[in-house]
Amino acid sequence: MLVSRLLVLVTVLLCTAVACGDDAKQGAKSNAAAPPGDSRSETIGWARAVDPCALLDAGELRELGPEVTVGTSSMTTNCSAVVTGGPDQRIDVDVRIGFAPQLETFKYGSMIEVQDRKVHRVDIRETVPAEQRDQLVQTECDYRIPLDGGLGVTVSVEMDRAADPCATGDKLIPGVIKQWNDHPAQGTSPATTVTVLSALTSPCVGLEKLQATRKVEFDWQEQTLDSCYLTVDGASTLISLENRERDLITLDKQEVRLGDYVGYRSEHQGDTFIDVIVGEEFPGVWGNRSIRQLPIVGVMSNNPDVAQAVAENALAHLPK
Repeated sequence: MLVSRLLVLVTVLLCTAVACGDDAKQGAKSNAAAPPGDSRSETIGWARAVDPCALLDAGELRELGPEVTVGTSSMTTNCSAVVTGGPDQRIDVDVRIGFAPQLETFKYGSMIEVQDRKVHRVDIRETVPAEQRDQLVQTECDYRIPLDGGLGVTVSVEMDRAADPCATGDKLIPGVIKQWNDHPAQGTSPATTVTVLSALTSPCVGLEKLQATRKVEFDWQEQTLDSCYLTVDGASTLISLENRERDLITLDKQEVRLGDYVGYRSEHQGDTFIDVIVGEEFPGVWGNRSIRQLPIVGVMSNNPDVAQAVAENALAHLPK
């Protein structure tokens, strides 16, 4: 299933407490002061140009603990931070840029106002029956912040079950909104590694050429910042832009050459997966640990020939 492809995500970039000494490099801003009009494709391109790590204030993180690790996570629109050495022991923070969900559909949580914006906050403990809360190993507070142009930022704060992640999150959210208002460009934060994926304005790489040579069913309203859903010659297909650990790319996969690139192919439940490494390995942080990871273009389709053709077409349209 297409959704299964999205669950296989890995991550991102390491920044020591010293490297995070400056909140952000000065001068870099995204190309527009606000998302453009009603065009979904332009809004995706605009949002992909924003640096999620620059939404986290390094000084505020260091107030929570002296040891701070920050980095681009599983996608260029996702940043993770780990804070240790403070009174709350370990704090894990995750920031994701995407399209804002319909807040009224959520069963749990409440609305708070931060810097004139409505923010949906959920204390995960409230979603668990009272008699089961003492079984939690960790607890979490999630924030959904609707922003310009239908976009939104989701922030998750995870801590030991005895701590109060919402109290910690409440301290960070004003800074996230403030930084968003500056629209920092990819690479603004010293914690961010800019890759070929950072320059892509859409996950629908090479779409126009594909439409010119294949029968393509496609709707911009179904697309996200990092995944492109389409039907090619009748085959359900997904293109995704990710960062992932080498073993998760290569283990038990067939190596294939696609021009100047190396890809790894596998079959699962009738679907063909092709993950193509498109850049150098860089240090990252994911799952509360430091890792090494690689940027990839991933393609999944229920037709092997379509998967191969879509992967080759996407690679031909990567920035040089």
